[in-house]
Amino acid sequence: MSKSMDTRIISFGMDTEITHRAFGKYAEEALRAVNSEAARLEQMLSCFIPGGEISRINRSAGIQCEKLSPDTFELLSWAVKEKRHPIKQRIFHPNAKQLYYDG
Repeated sequence: MSKSMDTRIISFGMDTEITHRAFGKYAEEALRAVNSEAARLEQMLSCFIPGGEISRINRSAGIQCEKLSPDTFELLSWAVKEKRHPIKQRIFHPNAKQLYYDG
């Protein structure tokens, strides 16, 4: 019986240290894909990266509408729905970093 291959990658993104761990024959390939997707989502959803969609929303708040990718729209729609849930609103708070306009 062969030993299971344990592979992990530690990166920094979304203002935190992220550890991904995978097992098996395709672990390294899977981790490359996961790391790539995490980087894509951070570029799109970060409020700290100037070109990110959330950053654009913040800059445009009260001034103009912004076109969103389907992924960002779906995530924000889900967040609004979850925040309204009477039980979940106490454990899920999508406004930890609020969408705001400070201009």
